[in-house]
Amino acid sequence: MITESYDKQTGIVAIVMTGTVTVDEYIEWTRTLTPGKISSRKLKLIVNGVKANYSFRPVEFLKIDQWISDLCTLFESVVIARVHLRPKETAISEMADKRQHPSNYITGMFTSQESAEQWLLER
Repeated sequence: MITESYDKQTGIVAIVMTGTVTVDEYIEWTRTLTPGKISSRKLKLIVNGVKANYSFRPVEFLKIDQWISDLCTLFESVVIARVHLRPKETAISEMADKRQHPSNYITGMFTSQESAEQWLLER
């Protein structure tokens, strides 16, 4: 399950994923992220997967690549802070982030929501 919040003051969209999350579910949710919904052309996103169980297969990284590319065409910049504590979810996020992405895409990996938010505020 994916729940979201948007802080207009900081411009940060935060999502919390719980339970089993598939690539298709994640990508479908992100299609709601548009410049009309966010009051900035710079997308700042916290993806908290601490309580998630990713059900991603390696072949699905192509879907993730396309999603990132599509998102980067909608926004001037896309900055994503990922929060993970478990090795599997951390590894999946790191594998996705190590692939080639557009120059306006930046990502970081964190172990707490607070450190992820601070990092985003500095960007």
